[in-house]
Parts: sequence; structure tokens; C-alpha cells
Amino acid sequence: MIKVSICIPTFGQPNHLNNLLDSIFHQSYDEYEIIITDDTRDNSVSDIVTKYNKNEKIKYFKNKEILGSPENWNESIRRSEGEFIKIMHHDDLFTYDHSLKDFVNILEKNNHINFVFSATKMVPHLGNNHWYKSPTRVQLKKLSKDPTTLFYENFIPTPSATFIRKSKVDILFDSNLIWVVDIDYYIKVLKDNDYLFIDKPLISITYNNENQITAKVENDKDINIYEFFYVYEKIYKYNFSDQKYLRKRINKLLRDFKVKTTGEIRNAGYVGVLPIFVYVQLLKNNIKYFNLYNISIFK
Repeated sequence: MIKVSICIPTFGQPNHLNNLLDSIFHQSYDEYEIIITDDTRDNSVSDIVTKYNKNEKIKYFKNKEILGSPENWNESIRRSEGEFIKIMHHDDLFTYDHSLKDFVNILEKNNHINFVFSATKMVPHLGNNHWYKSPTRVQLKKLSKDPTTLFYENFIPTPSATFIRKSKVDILFDSNLIWVVDIDYYIKVLKDNDYLFIDKPLISITYNNENQITAKVENDKDINIYEFFYVYEKIYKYNFSDQKYLRKRINKLLRDFKVKTTGEIRNAGYVGVLPIFVYVQLLKNNIKYFNLYNISIFK
């Protein structure tokens, strides 16, 4: 049986893929397959694969239709045969030549653990001012008690920093989401599984790339409203004992985007039930707005 499936969903940017594959083929651990599922319409990615595939480690699949994110991630996972899943976005890298070995070792030594994530080295798309991202002890303690803390503050890096035991975590990403998709996934996994954190930046993450989803949707009001309410409804049904992180994040969402009416929520596409605390926050937003212009809503 194949030990590790390195799953790489691609869409253009062949130079980034070239760098990622370089970092993979320099790994000291070599019991892996590479699954590339390609949304690119031209041959730029397949040309890179041809260049590297001398040892037949790579299994390349050109998607008949553009699947988009995150369904392309799912396609890569579905085609994997390994015991462990290592998702790698095509613009990220293994930081060290022992990174993959470190991921494998921690799951092999801890049979009760099915989900691992590491610290990351954050590398700008342009420039050399990298920095390191790692959760605090307080954040990890909260995560151990209640995975919904991620709904309020997601301190687990992108899926590239995660490592999963496939036989125990048979979960795909929700294709209805593009922005909150990783939060939704992590909470689904962690509600039934323990985790371990590796306090080493085993993965290098590219940021400030204008082609990344983050740059396109981070400040999109409708996408944020729809997705956070959609995921709120899903998580609420998991029956976690404490809902405080869910309420806090929805209230912050309404404040950040200055939402004042239920119509704005409906116009964003959310059709589910609105909890009472949402109406309270909308009233607060309206009072703040009216007070700003010295208008009393109680006249």
C-alpha cells in the first residue's frame, strides 16, 4: 500500500508548481505518490509534469470540466490511494527536506491521532520579508476544549499545513464554500478526532498572491455573510455544548460589514433561520448608525 498521497490541485501558475515539485523530490522520505488534478485549460501544467515524471511518481489527471476550489481539492483526494493524505496547494512548498518525514513519523508514533498540522513559514509572493505563523498555547488549549473556537479565529494554516490519516478521516471539503471552507472542514474533523501540533514550520505558504482566493473574496460582503451563516447553521447542528464562539463570530461579521437589516443577509443568499441574537446585533448596528447622525430612533 502507498504510504502518503501528496494531493496537488492545480490551476495555472506552472512556475509555482515547478518549485513545489522540486521541494517534493528533495524530500528524504520517498514512500509517496503525487496526485495532480488540473483545472488549467492550456498545457502549461501538463508540460511541467512531463518534465518531472521520469520516476513515475506523479499521477496526472486533467479535469474534463473546471471544478474550481474546493472541488478540485476533493478530486485529488478521491483519486488518492495512500494511507496518509498530504494536501499541497500548488503555490506552497515543503520548507525542509525532512518535512514529509516529520509528518509521517508523528502519525506512525501516535496511532490514536488522525489529524496533524504544523507551524508555517509565510513567504510573500514578491519580496523576501518572510515570517513565521504558529498558534499560541492559549489558542491550542482552547482548540483542545472546543473546536468551534476556529469559527471565531482560524489559527490553523491552510490545508497545505495539515496531514491526515485517510482511513479514519473520510471527509471531503464542502463544495458550496470557497472562503470559509477550511474552517468548516477543520471543525468537522476535530469534532470526532484529536489532533497534534508540530511546532516547526514544515510548510512554506505563499501569501499576497493576487491570484489566490483570499485576495478575491476576503472583503466580499455577500460571500462572507452567506458562508459564515451557512457554516454557523451546520456547526450549530453538531450540538457542541457551548455556542459562544459561533455567536461572537456572527456578531463580529455583522459589525465589520455594518449589516443593519435582515434583507442584506437574505440578499447574500442565506435562507436559513436567523437566531435571536442576530436581531439584537442588527438593532445595535442601527442604534450606532442613528446616533452617529444624532438621530434618535425612539422619537
